[in-house]
Amino acid sequence: MPRGDLLRATARREGRAALIELQGEMDLSSVDAAEKALAEVESERLDALGIDLRGLRFLDSSGLRFILT
Repeated sequence: MPRGDLLRATARREGRAALIELQGEMDLSSVDAAEKALAEVESERLDALGIDLRGLRFLDSSGLRFILT
């Protein structure tokens, strides 16, 4: 991942479920990438939403707010 890209957030749908995968560092300067990935899938009706945090190396309170809200 290039140095300027702190966070890579990808969203994918599987039927009526969605998964957002996060890789890198999630802080105030990069949380927008996760919010954009969520916006891609939240406009459609979902039965389940998962967030894969295994690829995160760092998470601050901005990232925690994203996960909890």
